[in-house]
Amino acid sequence: MSVADFRRACRAYAAKFVDIQRNDFRRLGVAGDWSQPYLTMSYGYQAAIIRARGRFVEQGMVYKGKKPVHWCIHCRTALAEAEVEYEDHASPSIYVEFPARPRVGRRPRRARAGAGRRRRLVLIWTTTPWTIPSNLAVAFHPTCRTAPIPSATAS
Repeated sequence: MSVADFRRACRAYAAKFVDIQRNDFRRLGVAGDWSQPYLTMSYGYQAAIIRARGRFVEQGMVYKGKKPVHWCIHCRTALAEAEVEYEDHASPSIYVEFPARPRVGRRPRRARAGAGRRRRLVLIWTTTPWTIPSNLAVAFHPTCRTAPIPSATAS
């Protein structure tokens, strides 16, 4: 098998699983631009990477160093750093309140007469608390409707 044939076979193999995953996500109700998924194997993405790398080379930011390449004998493929299994590790989990704001272009609802102005909060749970300082948003499915959660002090 030539290198070109091998690469075509790899692309077809990956595309098969992209389709399986896309169908599963649709079935679960995940919203997305399914006709134009973000794929690192897309030619446009690859071209953008090469252009960016060219800029790095021009600026003298590329150097040669040594780094291990982890290999899966079963799959016969290189593994991404995140796919390498290390010894068991327990991450702390936390609940975090994020202040909610109205969507851009929407006016906040008026408080009912006699009701105090209450802060709206979104509660999330995470096992990666070290990512909290860089969080910029909490995303919801476009058809998600929220309902007020009864207060623990309500009678």
